[in-house]
Amino acid sequence: LLEKVVELNFLSWRKKTVCAYNTVINEFQKFLGSIKPIHATGQHVQDFLVDQYRSGKSNNTIVKYRNTLFTLYAKAMDHALCEFNPVQKVPGIKRAPQSLHYFTDPQIKAIREASGPQLLLCIKLLYYCFIRPGEIRGLKIEDINFEYGFIEINGQISKNKKVRKVQIPRQFLHEISYLTRYSNSCYVVSKD
Repeated sequence: LLEKVVELNFLSWRKKTVCAYNTVINEFQKFLGSIKPIHATGQHVQDFLVDQYRSGKSNNTIVKYRNTLFTLYAKAMDHALCEFNPVQKVPGIKRAPQSLHYFTDPQIKAIREASGPQLLLCIKLLYYCFIRPGEIRGLKIEDINFEYGFIEINGQISKNKKVRKVQIPRQFLHEISYLTRYSNSCYVVSKD
């Protein structure tokens, strides 16, 4: 049932959405065992979410799992694959935003020693330029304008499919200037 919903909506959903939904489907089916998702009840869903909590998943992840299952069952109803949605949708947990702090020198040293310069570069792109991890992985040197100090996030790698320009803080721009030694077609971060 749930795989059929993904199959029917595959072309209209982003690749990452399909991957995230498949993760939830796999976990839910593993929990259900021999019970087919079309026969799942609200109690099965509740027991699944409690099981996820006991396995160490965060409250936020559990809410996402619940809402993903709700969406999948709602789509199944839209496609006349089932007549009942056993999932109650709940609003996300609202949290007060927290200010991000700069890394201290000892923290930077510990990160550099533990994992090398590429992880530190990813962290700095994330915190100083507000670039998402998925966007960082697709970022090429040609996307960085060293002359004017900005990074252009291509619509093909951005979460919302829109092109956006991100200002690079002056100190960080100086720090990444070594990237100009590489070909424009190179990725900023290697796959390893």
